[in-house]
Formats: sequence, C-alpha cells, structure tokens
Amino acid sequence: MLMTIKGQKKRNNQIKTGE
Repeated sequence: MLMTIKGQKKRNNQIKTGE
C-alpha cells in the first residue's frame, strides 16, 4: 500500500510539472 501511495504521489508530481 505504501508503494502504491508513493507511486501515485510521484505521478501526481509529474502531472503538476507537465501542466
């Protein structure tokens, strides 16, 4: 579960940077 949350947070960071 921690890995999933960490992965989602990293993806969110990429989306924010891409925006």
